[in-house]
Amino acid sequence: MKRFISYIITLGLIIIVSSFVVSAMAASDDLTFTVGSATAQAGEDVLIPITVKNNSDALDIIALTVTFDSTRLEWQDLGTYVPGNSATHPWTHGGFIQFLANPGVLGTNSVTYYFMDQNGVYVESGTLVSLKLRVINDAPAGDAVITLSFTSVGDSRGPLNSSQYNNEAGKVTVGGSAQYLALSPNSWHPTAAGGSTTTSVMSNIAWSASSNAESWLTVSPASGSNNGSLTLTAQANTGTSRTGIITVTGDGFTQTVSVNQDGDGGSQDTLTFTVVSKKARSGEYVEVPIMVSNNPGFSSVRLNITLGSGLEWNYDPLDYTNNQSTWPFTGSSEVLAVTTARPTGSNFTSSYVSLMFPSNMENTYGNGVLVTLKLKISSTEDSVEIPITVDVNQCFDENDQDVPYKIISGSVSVYTFVYGDANGDGIVDDRDYQRLLQFLNGWIVEIHPGADANGDGVVDDRDYQRLLQYLNGWPVVLGPSSK
Repeated sequence: MKRFISYIITLGLIIIVSSFVVSAMAASDDLTFTVGSATAQAGEDVLIPITVKNNSDALDIIALTVTFDSTRLEWQDLGTYVPGNSATHPWTHGGFIQFLANPGVLGTNSVTYYFMDQNGVYVESGTLVSLKLRVINDAPAGDAVITLSFTSVGDSRGPLNSSQYNNEAGKVTVGGSAQYLALSPNSWHPTAAGGSTTTSVMSNIAWSASSNAESWLTVSPASGSNNGSLTLTAQANTGTSRTGIITVTGDGFTQTVSVNQDGDGGSQDTLTFTVVSKKARSGEYVEVPIMVSNNPGFSSVRLNITLGSGLEWNYDPLDYTNNQSTWPFTGSSEVLAVTTARPTGSNFTSSYVSLMFPSNMENTYGNGVLVTLKLKISSTEDSVEIPITVDVNQCFDENDQDVPYKIISGSVSVYTFVYGDANGDGIVDDRDYQRLLQFLNGWIVEIHPGADANGDGVVDDRDYQRLLQYLNGWPVVLGPSSK
């Protein structure tokens, strides 16, 4: 008898446990609506998906309301919202969804959607809609919860009750108000005619802006807070080239924009020698061309070139001879009648060279690259601009007459960023591809100097293509080509 009772009890426990397992398995297969989660800092944008899975009931209508924590979150760019214009909606629809999504009530921290299938049957699972949210600039650290509530969920057989589907909330975990200040771009090269440009300010603090050359270079506004933009204006320059610095400071942060304006020197037709400015990282090799333009004809010119501290010649001193293949500079065939640059005697040191360019007794009228300097960056400082100074010792024509000229100096800007690292985390990966794509499509996101993946000084579609090739294993180099 006791054995029989024990058997009955054991059998009952098995049945109870089995029912729990079956119930749990069934629950895992239930129709489920889920709000995604993310982590972000104050001032950052986030994209939160709302997904549906285990959709086996052929849904044909969903009416749901999304509500989020307004003390930490807000809609992205709600001021541009135009009802019926999907381009201005602070959300995006899933790409494969067959539903027609019509927003009903749009509030400051909520929205109601009505999803109705044109064909009366909807059997896909995936993203219904993605919310474009922004963490408020002064948001406190903590979880900003995002919840769902439903007015109606139904299929061709009629409405479902709440026990027939799951509803999972999401959240944005706010990491606090970590302060930051960045500028993009952080250099400008206006022509002698002058003009204006804009620089984006990415920040979550109050900041002020000033110029060290207010007689010709101005900036506005003089102060601001959070994200914004600066307008830089350079007056026309009738003299030689000149440089200025725009400085933006706030809460211990300092960022600068280097401005290097071309000189006019009087006539627009004056023979001009231009040092082309470059940018590269510490330890990299860089080639700097010296260009000839507006050439009325000359038969000989001597250039004295001095490198600023932090630049050195790219050559092996032990191998340096009068053999042109060992020189840390190359002449060019673009200025056709001028032979290769010739250093003379002791006129070559670790930071200086005197180069003579003689023709075959007749004038050369070519324009283009006169000589290319092969340099290495030895500076370990970040965001510095190293000057390259050129002085013309003699310039005359085939009749032994002096030829008027002007010089436009240049520099090498040194950065310690990693080319391709658009988000500034020191690693080049798919996150940088996403950040660069968002920036190029007009999203208000912070990009770092490394977003200039091809190193040409401009962040554009060419950088997107170079980065995509690199991430897909193409034999391409991030940054400018180096020797």
